[in-house]
Amino acid sequence: MELWYINKRNYFFIVLLYLVFVACNNSKESQIQSTLEVAESNRSELEKVLSYFENEKPDKLKREAARYLLANMSGHTSMQGRRMEVYKEMVRTAKKPIPKDTLEAIWERAKAIKGGMDEEEDAVLISSDYLIRHIEQSVEGWKHAPWKDRVSFEDFCRYILPYRVNTEQLASGWIDSLRTRYAPAIEGIKDMKTAYMAVLKKLDKEYRESEVSCPYTPDILTLDNMKMGPCKDQCMLAAAVLRALSIPAVYDYVTHWTNYSRVGHSWVALVDGGETYTWEKKDTKVRKAVRIPASVMKAEAVPEKDYPYSVDTLKRVSKVYRILYTTNTPEDVSETYQLKGYCKMEVPEAVEAVYLCTFRTGRDWEPVDAAYVRRGECRFANLGCGTVYLLMKKECGRLFSVSVPFILHENGKIERLVADKQTRETVVLTRKYPLMGNWISQWHKMIGGKLEASNRPDFQPATVLDSIVETPVYKNRFRIPHVEEAYRYVRYVCPDNCRTPLAELEFYEASTGKLLIGEPIGSERLSERSMRQTFDRDLMSVCSSKKKYWVGLDLKTKRRIGEVVLYPKNDGNFIDIGDCYELFYYDKGWVSLGRQTASGLSLVYRNVPKGSLLLLKDHTKGKEERVFVYRHDRQVWG
Repeated sequence: MELWYINKRNYFFIVLLYLVFVACNNSKESQIQSTLEVAESNRSELEKVLSYFENEKPDKLKREAARYLLANMSGHTSMQGRRMEVYKEMVRTAKKPIPKDTLEAIWERAKAIKGGMDEEEDAVLISSDYLIRHIEQSVEGWKHAPWKDRVSFEDFCRYILPYRVNTEQLASGWIDSLRTRYAPAIEGIKDMKTAYMAVLKKLDKEYRESEVSCPYTPDILTLDNMKMGPCKDQCMLAAAVLRALSIPAVYDYVTHWTNYSRVGHSWVALVDGGETYTWEKKDTKVRKAVRIPASVMKAEAVPEKDYPYSVDTLKRVSKVYRILYTTNTPEDVSETYQLKGYCKMEVPEAVEAVYLCTFRTGRDWEPVDAAYVRRGECRFANLGCGTVYLLMKKECGRLFSVSVPFILHENGKIERLVADKQTRETVVLTRKYPLMGNWISQWHKMIGGKLEASNRPDFQPATVLDSIVETPVYKNRFRIPHVEEAYRYVRYVCPDNCRTPLAELEFYEASTGKLLIGEPIGSERLSERSMRQTFDRDLMSVCSSKKKYWVGLDLKTKRRIGEVVLYPKNDGNFIDIGDCYELFYYDKGWVSLGRQTASGLSLVYRNVPKGSLLLLKDHTKGKEERVFVYRHDRQVWG
């Protein structure tokens, strides 16, 4: 009886597997037919690929690889046009490495070519020769890879086989070319993780991250020729190189940081045995995906307890996505990167669906997820924590709030930011954007720097007027009350192992309090331009050097120094005297609390609704701005 039960159970299990197989096969056939219909006049080229691996050179694995590519080809496109062909040819023949100004000049010439750019489907463009060659190279490379046993055929199809990474143009022979160029980087390496790291290290040394003028993405071989471009282009090149070397690679990204910058970040990860691994330039080994690459801006030193600014060291995210060949919609891989935030919210309005939004600099609220409303509730999972969210509905193409803003904390607590218009408070604002840990790392190195005076141009001897003994701030004022002697030469000397640039340096006369004017002087390696930028009254131009330096003034006559003011290089998001600012709080929309022209290094706003989400805009200059709350007499950024 027991034996019959087991056999019966196995029978049903086998039948179930068969039905699943038939369903999947039918689905793939349907997808292939859809691609063939999209191909129109190019249909015969795609059919040749299937026929080749079934009849002319029968190979079961390669036939399945071909079916996989054809089933998922529909919807993949690239921009085509004469301008790009001219651009790519000039890049190919240009002397390497190509300077940025040369690359910009090449695009200026290319874009003058008559004719526009058109978006074309791969199914319409791709040739049978291209696909057959690509499949043979990919399958044979995978079969002979030292780590072949670690990569299943399913993973091979998903992470090695695709002939494109994202939206780049196609290029014949890119696997051959990239293998020839990059195989030496992994020669003798038998471990897949080590090989992945070796490739990324090599590309990191060779690739120059920079914005480029050309708005379109060329093919992989052109990107390899350029070795310059935005982060996304570097990721496309890296993923292609890894796949050419039979290393399963994926393109992962965040659309934007939820507390920093106007943009996000992308990176190339390794998939090994169902797990995702990443590498960053400071890593000594590949690590499992437990944090978002480039998200940590940790200060190398902790500022003093009474430091006047809140300092952020982590760039936060709401979601992480992955670009896959199998879908034209990015896959949500937030759980892979340990995003575990969950929220269940009541929706008081009768709406069918809601959007979960975060604030994005320059774009206001932007959706990051969507959910249907069931019985007056919506649920969202695998979210980044420590972020300000807002539920919104869409009507006539516009977004409208259906909740108050809220912070999702690590412990799952939801903190609603309700503007209490009955309880008002006074806020003192010093910035419009979070101060990140990278600035503290630079400023902290200035501790030990000296302000010196002398009557000799070589500062032998030198009188120390004052020293930097704490982590500097935006404006650092040093009062010199006990110096009776007058000096002709004055300077700032950075400490050993410090290269932190100066934005401005000011010396004031003791008797009159007037700003002293003189001839800029500096250490031997400082350029004249750099020296002059220290005293040009422009806080965004800086004095910098790759070596230890000093910079100062020849006052031409002896003067008594009463005060020195020093500004280190900064991000320009402090309150700037003379700029016009406007503060807003959120209450079903942004409500203005009025404009002020800054007369000092802070703004004071009274009658601000307590507990509200705030936003400060500079109408004079600058585009960076972030939402914040006011806690314990400080701005806390969301």
